[in-house]
Amino acid sequence: GFHCCKTYAMIDCLALYEEDPFDKAIDFVWSCPANPQSTAQTKCSGRLSEALVNEVLLRPHASAGDSDFVFARCRNKWYYVVSHEFPEDEIDPEQDPATIVRRPRRMALVLTTEEYFPEKYQQLLQLRCKTYRAENHSPLCLIDMMLEVSVRQQWTLNGQVLFSAADLDARDSFLPDGDGLCLLAKTLGNRSFAQLWAAIVMKKRVVFTGASSRRDVQTTVRALPCLALHRQDFSTLRPFAKPELDDVVDDMRQST
Repeated sequence: GFHCCKTYAMIDCLALYEEDPFDKAIDFVWSCPANPQSTAQTKCSGRLSEALVNEVLLRPHASAGDSDFVFARCRNKWYYVVSHEFPEDEIDPEQDPATIVRRPRRMALVLTTEEYFPEKYQQLLQLRCKTYRAENHSPLCLIDMMLEVSVRQQWTLNGQVLFSAADLDARDSFLPDGDGLCLLAKTLGNRSFAQLWAAIVMKKRVVFTGASSRRDVQTTVRALPCLALHRQDFSTLRPFAKPELDDVVDDMRQST
């Protein structure tokens, strides 16, 4: 008989940003693949990536060990960004200050792929961030993870499977929890919610803004395609956008 080989979504690019421990500036550190002509212009270090990184790194984390997550879409690619904050290094008070090596406390990873699966990449990047410092901030460990996940859909470290896509159900990304829709229905009321539903079904462009938590806005926006779930199409979703991001705005205008 004929057996069809299962194909997996490839990771197009993985980039690393860190907060300088001295001046607190956010620096682009590394990416794979890198553009040999200009490292600062890799696929993952465009204006959208930088805006997403600023979104998660410029906001204070609740505590050391805390992570933040945001994702966006542009030009048929999904951008997933996770930030992480490490505990303060213990420094010997008798050590010569000139010999003290301060490691970055805050980092962010940016991953781009054609696959829409926020839960999968949030879990993967959070695990990678948490173990990054233990591996002496080596980009080699990032390459290993990137290749193994693209080929085998799992990631092992020291013989232990830390991540496996087989443990996740892709349907969860299409049917997120009902908090977003419930919150929206409660906020808008029956009449306005019915109008929103009709707009989504008729493929109208809907823009949401909010002065509250970004997570609440993103949760609400992400739930909107569920109002037309029969299409099984989340490619029109833009969970993060700003007027100054020209590429994102143009991409939204061209979206149908």
